[in-house]
Amino acid sequence: MPGKYASGTYQPSFAPRWKYRGGETLTMDGTPQACTIPDGAHIFEIRAESAAVYFNINHANASATSPGYVANGAVETLGPLDTLTALTLWGAGGQGPAVAHVMYFEEA
Repeated sequence: MPGKYASGTYQPSFAPRWKYRGGETLTMDGTPQACTIPDGAHIFEIRAESAAVYFNINHANASATSPGYVANGAVETLGPLDTLTALTLWGAGGQGPAVAHVMYFEEA
């Protein structure tokens, strides 16, 4: 689909539209935590606070060797994933627990 120019800026007509499906905050201190994925969610965003967070998609366990990684203070957004059925996080803070803020979206 072609886009258009509005006020001198090109605006593509294929811009994604997401619906917010919910969120949660998980606190971890070396123990994996399973996320609760809302129905219809195929996109997730993880914000790491106070320590790095590792994650595993569609797996019941996560650890420091998991393939997904979010640095302390960083954000990772993934999706849409048609096969998103499980998300497990792991973190261990040196001065306290690792905190992950997770938000879920559906592509409209």
